[in-house]
Amino acid sequence: LQKNGLNNLLQNPLVEGIYEDKVFRPFLAETSPLIDAPDVYDLGYTGRGQTACVIDTGINYTHPKLGGCTNEQFSSGKCRKVIGGFNFVDGNIPPFDDLDHGTLVAGVIAADTFDFGGKTHRGIAPDGKLLSLKVCNPDSQGFGECFTSRILNALDWCIRNMTKFNVSVISMSLGGAPYGDRESCRADDQFIGGYVDDAVSKGIIVVAASGNYGCSGSGCTNSIASPACLANVTSVGSVSHDGTAISD
Repeated sequence: LQKNGLNNLLQNPLVEGIYEDKVFRPFLAETSPLIDAPDVYDLGYTGRGQTACVIDTGINYTHPKLGGCTNEQFSSGKCRKVIGGFNFVDGNIPPFDDLDHGTLVAGVIAADTFDFGGKTHRGIAPDGKLLSLKVCNPDSQGFGECFTSRILNALDWCIRNMTKFNVSVISMSLGGAPYGDRESCRADDQFIGGYVDDAVSKGIIVVAASGNYGCSGSGCTNSIASPACLANVTSVGSVSHDGTAISD
């Protein structure tokens, strides 16, 4: 894009805004018992009737604890657990997970109950439904890269389809640069922030991984990654199994 072309776009009344198509990275969740999920189950809250939009690397909907669907069943909307979604990396194929990250996140959210190692395991909302919004693809090093444009499209998709699928949660276990204040975060990612505000105004809870930038070997920096640092986003940090903070 040349400078003159950029100026023409900025002056075009049909252009809402121009943003850098930055790369975000998937963040890994840790575990769930520390949030006292069993107490919630005892109250009868298991996610029944609720759906989470998982904006991530896709979901392996063939996994037996995530519905065990075939590609044909998913495409026809007949999956029991992963009831829909879209592939913003390659819209011509289903949003299947090729990095396993989104599948892990989906399992934390709504995996079916199963026994392993003498213990009972389940997702936080085992009776909930999932939507697979694939925005990340493997980069040259095998890690995920998730561009802003795809994230915006996925947020828009979740909002537009909230009534159809009864979407109550949007999950983004991914992030970009860390910020120490909300104003700078908003200034750099105002377009994502606009969609987040719209989702929250419609009753959707938006959750994003903090990136665990708060503390490091040099001490606390009070920084969390975007989009977790945006207003109206519920930022989720990670801790070890004994409850201590993970440094990086």
